[in-house]
Amino acid sequence: MYGAASITKTIVVDQKGHGNFKSIQAAINSIPDGNKKWIQIHVKQGIYREKVNIPMEKSFIVLQGEGVRKTSIEWNDYGDTMTCATFRVFANDFVARDISFVVRTDLLNLNQENSFKQPRGGPYRVAEAALVGGDRNSFYRCSFIGYQDTLCDYHGRHLFSDCWIEGAVDYIFGFAQSLYKNCVLNSIGSGWLTANAKSNKNSPTGFVFKFCTIRASGKTYLGRPWNEWSTVVFYKTYMPANIVPEGWARWGSSDQRKTTYVEEGCRGPGSSKSRRISWLKKLSGEQLSHFTDDKFIGPDDWLSQQP
Repeated sequence: MYGAASITKTIVVDQKGHGNFKSIQAAINSIPDGNKKWIQIHVKQGIYREKVNIPMEKSFIVLQGEGVRKTSIEWNDYGDTMTCATFRVFANDFVARDISFVVRTDLLNLNQENSFKQPRGGPYRVAEAALVGGDRNSFYRCSFIGYQDTLCDYHGRHLFSDCWIEGAVDYIFGFAQSLYKNCVLNSIGSGWLTANAKSNKNSPTGFVFKFCTIRASGKTYLGRPWNEWSTVVFYKTYMPANIVPEGWARWGSSDQRKTTYVEEGCRGPGSSKSRRISWLKKLSGEQLSHFTDDKFIGPDDWLSQQP
């Protein structure tokens, strides 16, 4: 059961001036450093054209929108992995609900005044919708929209529940320990869905996709290893015909046999494992349960301690 904690204060953000602040960043800045009580920032409907950063000093924030089609944060930066994201969170104990994080590119046919232009045919540039770098961060019914490197799932333990994540090239990537439940992974061009960067054998990190749905408009690989211990599990996930028969791609000269790539109980025309790469792993029931249980992202049951 999620959500036992209580909200102690609500701050309202409204572009029309009917709240406490007109910008999301101003609301975040108003929360004192070292905060230990859950504060909700309620963001009224609208497109908020700003870069938003939640520094590590500002924990216990709930960012609440009014629905992914009504409330969005949008910007157009690109280039540097650590600074370009439209939305960045480095604080522990953070929750987001019902809001979209968007990086605008012309590849999405969104040539607005704050859009940069990706080069046709590549090479594409890092352009993140969000960077998630705190511990005990969770996202419910959120959308992440981009093309390359949409979601930098950077560091910490994270839950993504009922989210929409869209891109084409390595669009879920990073070092984090994350569980994706009931999410839609929407590949809008040929490329790689994941680029997990687990860097050593003993790290507990990895990406687990449980009860998810993949959509793909081009030839899509499930992932490729950013580091040689790369770990990604797809469990009871729908895979369309656009999934490349090999499933997974090599990257560089690292030892692919050290990766942990798992597909179990998946369905759909792209889920056949008859032509998968030879280094696809088969886990025992106990090993699989380790990844698919909520405790994969923490035996301390931190989800029940969030609002």
